[in-house]
Amino acid sequence: MTQKYYTKKLLPEYIQAISKARLRDESKSYYLQEDRDPLHGIKSFSNVAYNAKEMNWIDRIVHPAQSPDLNAIEGIWNILF
Repeated sequence: MTQKYYTKKLLPEYIQAISKARLRDESKSYYLQEDRDPLHGIKSFSNVAYNAKEMNWIDRIVHPAQSPDLNAIEGIWNILF
């Protein structure tokens, strides 16, 4: 996946989902969980993805890159294979 794809296709979906959830219940906090992949805009303030999240007040929970302990699908792969 590229940063362009993430920023144009995936991130708008996340922003829209969080925005809708905020409208339904303003008393809760909503977070976007990401790993430290540079395309998520973690390392650079001039990054398009970083700026899009900041402009939309998206709070992030940042985890280590490729951490199987924090990735729910990894447990499923162990069961399937």
